[in-house]
Amino acid sequence: MKYLVFMLTFIFGVPVGAFLARQSPKVAKVIFVLMVLAPLAKANINFFSHELYRGDARGLEIDLTDLLALMLFFAMALSSRYKLKLFPPHSLLFVVFYVFCIFSVLNAYVPLYSTFTLFRILRAWFVYIVAYNYLRHDPQHLRLAVGVFVAALLIQTGSVFKGKYLHGIYRAEGTFPHPNTLALYAEMLIPIALAVGLHRRSKWEGAHWIAVLGGMFCVLSTFSRGGMAILALSVAMTIGMSLLLRPTGRKAMLVAVLAMLGFAGVLKASDSIIKRFQEAPKASGEARDHFNAAAKAMADEHVFGIGLNNYPYALAETPYARHINYVKEEAGLCHHIYWLFAGETGYVGLGAYLLFMAGFFVRAVQLMLARPPNEYAALGVGVFGSFIGFHLHGLLEWAFRQAFIMYLFFIICALLAAAREHHQHAKRTEFKMTSMPSVLSGKDGGTSEFKPPAASPSHI
Repeated sequence: MKYLVFMLTFIFGVPVGAFLARQSPKVAKVIFVLMVLAPLAKANINFFSHELYRGDARGLEIDLTDLLALMLFFAMALSSRYKLKLFPPHSLLFVVFYVFCIFSVLNAYVPLYSTFTLFRILRAWFVYIVAYNYLRHDPQHLRLAVGVFVAALLIQTGSVFKGKYLHGIYRAEGTFPHPNTLALYAEMLIPIALAVGLHRRSKWEGAHWIAVLGGMFCVLSTFSRGGMAILALSVAMTIGMSLLLRPTGRKAMLVAVLAMLGFAGVLKASDSIIKRFQEAPKASGEARDHFNAAAKAMADEHVFGIGLNNYPYALAETPYARHINYVKEEAGLCHHIYWLFAGETGYVGLGAYLLFMAGFFVRAVQLMLARPPNEYAALGVGVFGSFIGFHLHGLLEWAFRQAFIMYLFFIICALLAAAREHHQHAKRTEFKMTSMPSVLSGKDGGTSEFKPPAASPSHI
């Protein structure tokens, strides 16, 4: 039945949705919002399913997110309002990274497993292309994206609250399959919402700050040791950079209130947090070291690694099992995204991955240092804080490979690329306007009395 619904949606729903979105910007806006939130619904079908495999991808999946992205893509492609860029910023770095992922298939024990992850990465990149083109069309769309991020945090807050206080769940998972995924998801959104909220007031300011506090509540409720530490660091860095770039009394007051509420929350949960750290099994840390050692051995012995998404198979079926002390059924993934990429794609593949990620990091820094420190700079601060949490979490988890996190990461990257483009356009417009002769004064030069539209708070 699920496959029938998918086929009907693909054959009829995508064209109809694309047509309606082409005709109405409001429909396009709804489709974009749903595209960002769709991963939370976990609505997908799986071709060539290998559900018992312990890899990061277990089949050729098609997600509701992909169908919504197709609708929005065709709507923009068929509309004269949009000018599509099929090769957005960082396309070359992505191609290099993806080529090395393909090279890893040459050594793969089971090439089919590699195609599962290759397909997922390609789908996420397509979502990046769609989101980037939609967001670059209008600065108001940046504000929409931040609003959707706030909504996503509110959804997780509601889910965690329900699970914790109505169902007695100890380690909250939200709408995700594992607490650590929830922690990373929230850590990627909180800095963006926090930085934008500190910079400007909004019509929905109450909901905005409830979402920020709710996101922190979600991370604390996971009792993820790494998640809590990384959250504290990324929030502190976001606040510090925001105050450094543009200190205001309003920011100082908000930070003081957040600090008091945060301290009260940590104090209330202190017994459980201390217990979590004290009772954490020492074997967990040792297991991570063993998994990392196995990945290092794979990278040392194979130039292009042992094949994307082949790590669990190599542990279970090859001599690499000597590195771990687990039975075959427990031979899962390396909980370190960088060693996982090294083992599966080789050191060259890891280098391509780091280069690809560094490109976005540099863009975030450039936007963060934008002058004057306007809304675009605030967005850069938030994305930079988000990336800090994302990459630090990579030292503890492989969660980037999960569809939820991969989609979110590329949507945030699309937001960053579009915001930087809007900022550059605003600067060029301002330069042209201030360089025009003053018609009213009757002079041939000087500064025009016509002021360009500033990057006002309504843009984001």
